[in-house]
Amino acid sequence: MQTQVQSNNTTAYNETCFDVIEKVSHQDAEQQKEAALGEDVYVKKQPEWFSSDNFAAIMRWGGGIVIAASAISFMLQGVYSMSPLTRHWVFLAIALLFGILGLITATILKEHKGSRSFLGIAVAAFPVLCSQLGAMYFSVFGSPPDPMPQPLVFTSVTFATVAAISLVTLAVFLPICYFGFKVFAGPRAKLLTGIYVLSNCGLLIPVRHGIGLAAVLLCVSLALHLIDTYNFSLDFRLKNFEGYVSRVLPAIPLAILVARSTYYDTGPFFKAVLFGMFGAYLSFHCGRIARKVAVLRFFQAAGMSGLILGWGFFAFPVLGDINAGVRGGIMLLVIPWALIIGAHALIGRGVAPATYVNTAAVVACSGLVFLHLIDSAPVNSLVSLALAACIIAVGILNGQKVAFMLGCTVSLLCIVNVSVKVIDMHGSFAWIGLAVIGMLVLLLASLAEKSKELVHERMLAFWNRMSM
Repeated sequence: MQTQVQSNNTTAYNETCFDVIEKVSHQDAEQQKEAALGEDVYVKKQPEWFSSDNFAAIMRWGGGIVIAASAISFMLQGVYSMSPLTRHWVFLAIALLFGILGLITATILKEHKGSRSFLGIAVAAFPVLCSQLGAMYFSVFGSPPDPMPQPLVFTSVTFATVAAISLVTLAVFLPICYFGFKVFAGPRAKLLTGIYVLSNCGLLIPVRHGIGLAAVLLCVSLALHLIDTYNFSLDFRLKNFEGYVSRVLPAIPLAILVARSTYYDTGPFFKAVLFGMFGAYLSFHCGRIARKVAVLRFFQAAGMSGLILGWGFFAFPVLGDINAGVRGGIMLLVIPWALIIGAHALIGRGVAPATYVNTAAVVACSGLVFLHLIDSAPVNSLVSLALAACIIAVGILNGQKVAFMLGCTVSLLCIVNVSVKVIDMHGSFAWIGLAVIGMLVLLLASLAEKSKELVHERMLAFWNRMSM
């Protein structure tokens, strides 16, 4: 009997910190079960706000408010009285303390809610530290603009010093991030930790202007979206609150990138990428998976507005640089807007696809007609004829009468305009064009006669599809 007790003590003693943290996520269900079995009449008569769970929750919220007040006080007072490097070390020490308290709460107190609170704050502090490191790297290669607040400016830092500080920060925070994601997401902790570190590395790139910053933002966001879609979106283990928090945390560096860009002259291309990304995400992600039709329509409308605005930020400066004129404006601005509207027919579950297709056809055809009213050159008619043919094809494939009729109207306008221009330019050779047209008509008549039944069936199906 004594040997068995010693063996059990040895087993308990050898239980590692990793095993205890892995068990933390299962304590909530056990505690609820014990509470349900041990419930008595006296507990039921107590006020609801006085229950142990609510009282602990109130204390956690109160502690969070105090911590937030401490952070605000640090930013308003203490941060100005410290040197740039001291600020980084102080913030690192505070974040490390939260991580250690989270580990102690999990392993010694075995209280998972408090552990998640401490570890969540510690993990969320990592992007702030990386943002400070990014400011240090940028100070080696350039100088910040005048509007940049002084606490965010780092000076007199060499590249070797920043590299050493980066290694120390990563060595300290990598275990904390891993244990934090272990508590939040269980077996997906390794992948989430790697993604989180890589997304924060985007803050270290010393790029602050134009195309470079837009490329960093686009690459990081696209990588995060693809990884989340193919690895986490279908994982039922991440369908709780902690799972969603774990999936959102890697996007914090993107918010810091955007907030930091407001202090720099990023140019219209960055705004185009930013609004385009935001619009595409709302339309083709949120506007596709939303369940309620009203919410779905809102996301699609907001996403479409973002895409249109983003393309406008890109197109207007280009038009000003190349002096493209009316034709360039129609082709580079109006037609892409029509394509953006029409593309939403692919996801138009809440709004009928007909609305998007017909609206896109109205926008495109209006631009083409306006182009002919301003400049009726034959080249404009030929380009418009090709676009009108595409509109006709889209109308046929989607069975939309409005798009089909608008495409036919623009096509007829283009053909008439080209014919008039050709006759004006080569009046003495008009008989050649008439001869070619006559031969084409006779050839088409022969083909129709040979495949009369097939043409009849196709035309009947077409008219039924178009509801004519």
